[in-house]
Amino acid sequence: MVWAQKTVCSSPQEKGLTDLVWEVKRGISNIDGEFVRRLGGDGLYEYLEKLRNEMPQQANWLSISSWVNMGLNEVDFGWGKPVWLSGYFTQHSESETVVMGNVVTLLDSRDGGIEVLAIFDQKYVAGFEKNDLIRNYARVNPSVL
Repeated sequence: MVWAQKTVCSSPQEKGLTDLVWEVKRGISNIDGEFVRRLGGDGLYEYLEKLRNEMPQQANWLSISSWVNMGLNEVDFGWGKPVWLSGYFTQHSESETVVMGNVVTLLDSRDGGIEVLAIFDQKYVAGFEKNDLIRNYARVNPSVL
């Protein structure tokens, strides 16, 4: 099951990283059996409409997904197992298609660990490139092999 859950977080300057992680965790914990039951009938449409209406026009958003333990590295569509998995996120309008940034996807790595695919809007990239903690663990545009 793939689903959207909204969590409102203050700016990183006002809260520490631990606080922001807690807000995301709290948002995820709202997805339970009762939540799923409410999606029956017109509940799905109503929920999506509510999410859309509650999102401030100027909001900065971050999409976090986990593809961990889904077995995607083992899927063979006839030309072998995938070498690398990636997402492509777009937003469409009548005049253009825009690749959406601010997307983080957790994936199974080949060595049994967790890999993170992060796609950010250009205005946020410099901040990540300057962060020593992130740079110790991340590679920008790594080889897929």
